Amino acid sequence: MHCSLFIVLSCRSVPDRLNIIDEPGFVALEPGAFAYIFADVNRVRPIMDNLEWSLGSNRQFRRMLDSTDYAAVAVFVRGEEHPPRRFQLAATGNYPAFWAGLYMGPSRRWRRQRSEQTKSRYWHSARSMLSVVLGSRQAFVSAGWDAQAVDPFLTGEGTPIPQGFGEFQRGAIVSCWLDNPGPVINEKLREFFPIEIPAEKIYISLVPADDSENSYTAHLRIQVSNAVQARGLAALFSIARGFISAQTELNGFGMLLSLLFSNPPVQDGSNLIITTNPLNRDEIALLFNAFSL
Repeated sequence: MHCSLFIVLSCRSVPDRLNIIDEPGFVALEPGAFAYIFADVNRVRPIMDNLEWSLGSNRQFRRMLDSTDYAAVAVFVRGEEHPPRRFQLAATGNYPAFWAGLYMGPSRRWRRQRSEQTKSRYWHSARSMLSVVLGSRQAFVSAGWDAQAVDPFLTGEGTPIPQGFGEFQRGAIVSCWLDNPGPVINEKLREFFPIEIPAEKIYISLVPADDSENSYTAHLRIQVSNAVQARGLAALFSIARGFISAQTELNGFGMLLSLLFSNPPVQDGSNLIITTNPLNRDEIALLFNAFSL
């Protein structure tokens, strides 16, 4: 199924907005990523302009972004998969039919490749380590860790959207879920405090604070295996909050840890709910850098 950014079993057409997520359903991104991020690109562009990201100077990528309304991104931890995938992007927007040929065709950096999955053609730049396929309303991008092409076409039915995520992220300018985040986050936590978060998933959403487009409130949901574990974790958070906040460096993962320990969590069954104080654009940009492309 390759018919839409979000694909469900009935293979419907592209939704008008990315925050309309059918459940149960799938997002047209490969499974196995550390983070799945969803963005209302038009509303989040002022924050993106402050990002320290490797693709910020790529002209073709920025042109595509200028034509994008909504995007979903999967960010992968470098592992043993072959070819190694760094991130994958699926987007909806308004991409003129001649766009790819006009901007990529004359460039020596871009070459046409044939997909092993679909036998269709896509554009690849060894220098940018990007593979791109464009339609009039959709774009798919895959990036590798080296010059080897990573097929941008979906290999299966996509990644299941976790239960409750559609409602959790409704109205957010940016939202994400972290899949099995414990190993990555706990490695950073050990630098500050002997605590481990046995999280199965973490949901994060950013919404404008007080109807403002200059400050944002982050909502976090930490999912663990059962209510008893959640209760014990809430107690540990209370002990560690001040210690970790005082020592957190101002970088991407440091900002993520600051959010986790910003306010006391509220237990909701097997979940811990955290709502932060308002964050400015610079603080949000720091958070994004934890998943920088």
